[in-house]
Parts: sequence; structure tokens; C-alpha cells
Amino acid sequence: NTNINGAELAEILRNKYSIEPEMVSSNYIILITTVADSKENLQKLKKAIEQIDENLISKYENLMKKPDIPSVKQIIKKCERFEKSEFTTCAGRISNEFVYAYPPDIPLIVPNEKITAETIEYIRHSVENGINVISDSGGVPNYILTKEEN
Repeated sequence: NTNINGAELAEILRNKYSIEPEMVSSNYIILITTVADSKENLQKLKKAIEQIDENLISKYENLMKKPDIPSVKQIIKKCERFEKSEFTTCAGRISNEFVYAYPPDIPLIVPNEKITAETIEYIRHSVENGINVISDSGGVPNYILTKEEN
């Protein structure tokens, strides 16, 4: 929702900062760093992103203010009615937290989503195969925070 798209951002990074994105989409880009990157190169990337960000203009600048996005801890704190549900038997319950494959933070379950047996099996299989699966509360794969049943 800014004055540039993913391809334009990639061009700015290439031409002005000599940084090559791994992937370019119409709405975003993906940049990858590793432990082999030097501190200087990471600083260069940081500076480039900060400079580009300073020049972005929202398409909706006059229509809306920048949202105040709460942290995960604030969101969980606001949810007064939740309980820990054993992960392997929580099918049919409503999630009260995110569950991610990390990296790269791919959401497998989102708050207010009905948890299915297929999703539980997929996550169990992922964990068994060495995929790092995390949740906001840190309980997965043992438990997940779900909406309290009345």
C-alpha cells in the first residue's frame, strides 16, 4: 500500500545499493542473509531499508493513520478466556494463538481458526521430521492456547 511495488523496490536495492533480492513479487521481495554475511554488509542492508522506508508514501496517507499494532504478549493478555489444550487432542477447538513453521514464520494455525485433525497430524509429522514448529505461548507440540469452552 505504498508508492512502490515489489519490482520497484528490487530495482532500487539493485541499482542504488548493489543488493540483489532472492525473490521478487508484485507486492514484496525476499532477502536472505546467513551467518556468512559480514557485519558491514548487514549494516549496509539495514541502512538501505531505512533510507528506502523514509521515502515511502502510503497510497492511503490521507485516509488512515498508521495502525498501533499490539505485540503478541499484549494480544494474549487481552484474551481473558483461554485455556491450555493438549495439542494431540484439540481438534475442533478454536485457536487462541499463532502456530508457525519457523523459519520462515509460515503460519500453520492462526487465532480464531478451528483446529482440524489434519492440521494436528501435519504439525506432528513436521516436528517428527525436524521442522521447527513454534507457537506464541511456546507450548506446541505439547499444548496450544484455545478459546475457553462455555
